[in-house]
Amino acid sequence: MNKIILIILFVMHTLMSGAQHLPQNIGRVLKQERSVVEGYAKEVYITGRKLRSYNLTAYRSFSIDINSKTKAAGKEIELAVRKDGRNAVDKEMVELAGRLYFAVYSLKQTDSKQNRYLFYKNNALKKEEGNIVIIYMEGSATLEEIRRKFAN
Repeated sequence: MNKIILIILFVMHTLMSGAQHLPQNIGRVLKQERSVVEGYAKEVYITGRKLRSYNLTAYRSFSIDINSKTKAAGKEIELAVRKDGRNAVDKEMVELAGRLYFAVYSLKQTDSKQNRYLFYKNNALKKEEGNIVIIYMEGSATLEEIRRKFAN
């Protein structure tokens, strides 16, 4: 019984502490919509040594399958990404029929002077069912460095 309680506490701590590595609005919405997208989402969260060669300290990605059950959550996620992007230092956006299709936001640096980036792509806008991909990165890497390293 004690092991189960420890596992539950560990999982809750992991979910709650991970939220600090996301921009405010998208972190809140993903937490709210977790039960809706459960079973339709994949999440990757990496910190530490694995990121050093990329000059990053945090990497977090979400891939959410969009279908009739998750479509409304997808729209909420898009609105949250737009809100977080409003205060971006630099941005690149592509819209399709008034909806956000692709975005790269350079967000304000952290208190410890780490660069922050938010990437968004809604593949469901080009076909009936697709996915939304959200990637958040934090570290000393510039946007150009990230593009070079992840393009290969």
